[in-house]
Amino acid sequence: MVDPLAKALWSALGMSWAMAMALARLLLALWLALAAAGGLEVEMAGRRQTVSLNKNITIICKVPGAPNLDIRTMGIRWFWKNQTSDLEKVFEFIGDHQEAIRPGATVSLWRLKRGDASLQLPAIQLREAGEYRCVVVVTPQKAEGRVWLEVIAYPVSKLVWEQPTVNNKEEIHAVCKSSGFYPPNISIRWKKWIQKSAQYQEISENIFTERPVKNEDGTFNITSYLKLKLPVEDTGATYQCVIWHKSWPTSQKLNLTLPRGGENLPARFQLEGLCIP
Repeated sequence: MVDPLAKALWSALGMSWAMAMALARLLLALWLALAAAGGLEVEMAGRRQTVSLNKNITIICKVPGAPNLDIRTMGIRWFWKNQTSDLEKVFEFIGDHQEAIRPGATVSLWRLKRGDASLQLPAIQLREAGEYRCVVVVTPQKAEGRVWLEVIAYPVSKLVWEQPTVNNKEEIHAVCKSSGFYPPNISIRWKKWIQKSAQYQEISENIFTERPVKNEDGTFNITSYLKLKLPVEDTGATYQCVIWHKSWPTSQKLNLTLPRGGENLPARFQLEGLCIP
């Protein structure tokens, strides 16, 4: 639409070609803002999409039943907002002009000809979670779709043995650490297995779990301690740290066995736990 409109303006008003093109883009932008909703529709990927931190994401927005569109008569705008911010423009395509306000944002023009106005964002960050709004105009009709993007980060966990101090010979700690996760809600439980038991037994005493600590990138760390008095009655027992976070479909389970004679472990002795998916 931009080229034919520019030619008409150039011929009728006698203005320069550059001015005619600029005016044509402006008129199409105004049409994009004012076009009335009609039979045009867009399809999103449901009401919510989820992506992992630092991954590339394609936010779906498609015009159904559009096998071949003339993108010169189209306008695309993508907007973003969260619960505390105003609506911000992320990407714009009008006629033959496109602008990525968010660095790296793009819409494939080849796919756009087939009705696919999906937005591609590289290396998504936690702060970019929120509502994304896709506005499509195929003159003279306009359609809009919205989707909520959730950004999560998986916890990286380990389980180690530590003795509190060199002089403390009365206890030993099993230490379960999870780092780099988001959102901050996380659950850590402790279990124990001994040879005479058929299954793991829940532990509810001598446990201290710190509050999640926020990192500079917005992710969180947490540490949980299981205190064992020495000498340990069930030497050779296996202790298990069970971690639940919404980024995992099931709980993470880390196993650690206290060597026989554990009371003789040197201070800060560490033995990595085994992760059971």
